[in-house]
Amino acid sequence: MKRNHSLSLCVLAASLSISIYASAEETAVEKAETQKNKISDGVKKTYRAAKDQACPIVNGQMKCLEKKIEHKIENLSDKAKTTETELKNKSN
Repeated sequence: MKRNHSLSLCVLAASLSISIYASAEETAVEKAETQKNKISDGVKKTYRAAKDQACPIVNGQMKCLEKKIEHKIENLSDKAKTTETELKNKSN
């Protein structure tokens, strides 16, 4: 059951990331917000990667595999949210 949920999240994130971009002009504030979101996503991704590296040392290999998958899904979700915000800003 958990795999179906993970697969659904991956499909949702992929569909959001390849959606059609609007051709409207972004304002400076909207561009700054997009940059902030992208930087935040990068920091979170790096933090999660560091946790994935340290996990097997503390918890063992099998327990960490589930966490690594969760982190990848969270990274995709963050990217989808950033893309959604960017698209919303472009369409306004």
